[in-house]
This record gives sequence, C-alpha cells and structure tokens, in this order.
Amino acid sequence: MKQVVDRSLAYAGQHPYILLVLAPLFWGSNFVLGRVIVQTVPPFHFSLIRWLLAFMIFLPFAWQELWRHYRLFQQHWLLILCLSLTGIAGFNTLLYIALQYTTSINATLVNSTAPCLSSAGCCWSQIPGEEEG
Repeated sequence: MKQVVDRSLAYAGQHPYILLVLAPLFWGSNFVLGRVIVQTVPPFHFSLIRWLLAFMIFLPFAWQELWRHYRLFQQHWLLILCLSLTGIAGFNTLLYIALQYTTSINATLVNSTAPCLSSAGCCWSQIPGEEEG
C-alpha cells in the first residue's frame, strides 16, 4: 500500500498541472453534486456522511503522521475541534442548507467573493494611522 502511495505522490509531484486541474474540479463538483443530493438527504446528514467517508479514505495514509504528532494534537485538541466544526463542517453544512434554496451557480458566485471580502475585512480592520495594540 505504501509503495502505491509513494508512486502516486511522486507522479503528482512530477505533474503539478494534474493537481491544478483537480482542485477546481473537486470544488465545482461539490456545489453541483451538493445541489442534487440535498434534495433527498438532509444537509446535516450529507455533511456528516461526506466527512466520515473522507476520514475513512485518508486515515490509512495519514495514520503514521498523526500518531507521530499525538502529543501536539492532545495539547491543542480544543482548538482543532473548534476549527474543524466552524471551518470545515460548519461551512459545508451551511453550503448544503443554502443549496436547498438556490442554484449551484448562485452558490458558486457567492463563494467566489469570499477572498475579496476577507481581504477587504483585513484592510478595514487595520486603518492607516491607527496604532495597533
């Protein structure tokens, strides 16, 4: 198994354009498939199933590294839990709730404004001439 993973990672490292194509493909398919699936599966269930499936797929690949940093995870478990619930599970659950009421195109357009709004929020919070402190 480890040999297959090592070969796959080496191939991906030698062909970064494949990874550049896969990232938007996965993001885009999340919106389209999410719109279809939330018509039959409640958003909370769909988000839970999706992340449990991802956990089971990636755990064999990440197990050694997770075990190596066990003490670090133990020290920061509350922060990791909060970030996971708000950033990962929360975002997807709210996305799937929104997809019950709008199209996948609208959800993608709203989501694409996130970097601009984040940048504007950072600029607004640090007005020139004010002291930090």
